[in-house]
Amino acid sequence: MSWATRRKSLFTLGTIVFILLIVGIPGYFILNEPPTCSDGKKNQDEVGIDRGGPCSILDITQVTPHTVLWARSFEVIPGVYSAVSYIDNPNINAGSDAVPYTLKLFDDAGILIAERKNITFITPNSINPIFEGGIATGERKPTKAFLAFDETPAWEIRDSLAQNISVRNQLLQNEESAPKVTAEVVNTGVDSLGDVEVVVVLFNRKDNAIAASKTIIGHLGVGASEPVVFTWPKSFDVPVSRFEILPRIPHQ
Repeated sequence: MSWATRRKSLFTLGTIVFILLIVGIPGYFILNEPPTCSDGKKNQDEVGIDRGGPCSILDITQVTPHTVLWARSFEVIPGVYSAVSYIDNPNINAGSDAVPYTLKLFDDAGILIAERKNITFITPNSINPIFEGGIATGERKPTKAFLAFDETPAWEIRDSLAQNISVRNQLLQNEESAPKVTAEVVNTGVDSLGDVEVVVVLFNRKDNAIAASKTIIGHLGVGASEPVVFTWPKSFDVPVSRFEILPRIPHQ
């Protein structure tokens, strides 16, 4: 083999090696990229694509659907209403951090008189009260309330934090003039809690909700307690038979 031929062969071989290095090394890492929960593939014992298995987001087949139990509205002052809805999430270790919803109020003729859009969270294995206040209705009076989620919740593995909250010293006062409910919310867990949502719902003798209100505790340290007070500007139309205070804690 002549020197020119050997030189040409070495050049060709070098070119091939160069191309293999340029194409092969990136290709190797692309083809051997470790699976993740956001790669759009079902490749690591997932139940669905990027759902279930090692992924925190659950597949829809792994959860029991939530249920909107009821929704009601209440007059606070003429032309201004509040509303509350009970959402049942039976899943023990599944919740959703951000679910958009729409609340609609209708009059007795079925005419839509108010609409409120917002975003809420759903805690595991509990009744979730969703409260909306300050709803202006003008001269119309709502007789029906409906709440629906605007999209299917993205269910994630979540622990219930409700067991870390205790509500003590619950008291209803001034029922015949300016009703007031007071209580003490205590953090009995081992971690500080933030943005604790506390909703109170009052019921009549037929166990229908007749009023509701909400407050938020920005920070509740370990072992700390925080007083909560709920007030209404006028007496209720019917006597209160019972009331319940429901704390909700978003994912921390």
